[in-house]
Amino acid sequence: MADFHETVHSFGMAEKDLDAFVVGLKILMDRRKLKPAPLSTASGLGIDIIRDLIRKGSSPKLSTARAIAQTVGLSVDEIVALGGG
Repeated sequence: MADFHETVHSFGMAEKDLDAFVVGLKILMDRRKLKPAPLSTASGLGIDIIRDLIRKGSSPKLSTARAIAQTVGLSVDEIVALGGG
């Protein structure tokens, strides 16, 4: 998948939804006992991308959110919903 520089926010999701994706990702990782390194490898992303999402709560690019969602077998919306969005 092409790595565009648009963020999820630029595709119409509210700022709270960005936070909800990160919160949902943290909850999902905790429930499934996923670590950043294996998740980054499985999703084809750099470890720093996953760590920044978790530690800094940085907003993912849409392509990043989709890659993570596909890897864990959920949609981006399902991860956002898990995070309370």
